[in-house]
Amino acid sequence: MTRRPFRLATLKRLREAERDRRRSDLADALAAEQLLCEKIDRLSHEASAWQRQVRHAGSGRLDVDQLAQANRYRWLMTAQRQQLLSQRERLQAEIERRRAALVEADRELKAVEKLEQRHQHAEQAWLLRQEQKRLDEIGNRLSPLEEAE
Repeated sequence: MTRRPFRLATLKRLREAERDRRRSDLADALAAEQLLCEKIDRLSHEASAWQRQVRHAGSGRLDVDQLAQANRYRWLMTAQRQQLLSQRERLQAEIERRRAALVEADRELKAVEKLEQRHQHAEQAWLLRQEQKRLDEIGNRLSPLEEAE
């Protein structure tokens, strides 16, 4: 008895590939978010270091040009940080979109896997029926011989 192949095997492979691609896309977005968070933290630390330096410089002799330059640099870092925070918000929205796409791809794959499981159960039942038919045939052939004896 030959087994019948699962006709949707190609679709299953396509759905697996789609799920894996969605998983990879999500991982890329999460890695980008991690880098962005590191940049934000670095800018925050740098800004606070500059602020400490300005306070410390203010305790001695006052250099107005140095204070103005430090203040401009601090404002620049603040603006960069705000820009990065804005990018992070957009990236988080993209992460949620990619996460939802992954969930959908996984759901579609599970539907095909469920169909494959049904196919396997039906195939097993079919094989059992075929085996039972053969055994019944053998039994029917042996019955007349046993009665003759």
